Amino acid sequence: MAVVGRIARRNGNRGEVIVNSRPTFPQDRFRAGAEMFIERRGAVEAVRLVKVRFQHERPVVAIDGVATMNDAEALAVSSCACPSRRSRRCRRACSTGNS
Repeated sequence: MAVVGRIARRNGNRGEVIVNSRPTFPQDRFRAGAEMFIERRGAVEAVRLVKVRFQHERPVVAIDGVATMNDAEALAVSSCACPSRRSRRCRRACSTGNS
């Protein structure tokens, strides 16, 4: 897995989170329908991004199953990762981020 960002904080009251993105081309990785992996409750789990927009060049994402401010707040400082084998585009986005 390659880390593609870190959830910075919640955004608003509908369960959205702001991500500090690592890839050079975040629009390639952060898009509605994309699957990512995050650590939640001590376990790594797959999540689906249901809505994505950009605010000051940072992704603001809605994650399937995260519907409230409290749910979103619980994800703060979680890493977002994608399998580096998933696709050429994902590999490129994951491998060009800053460490």
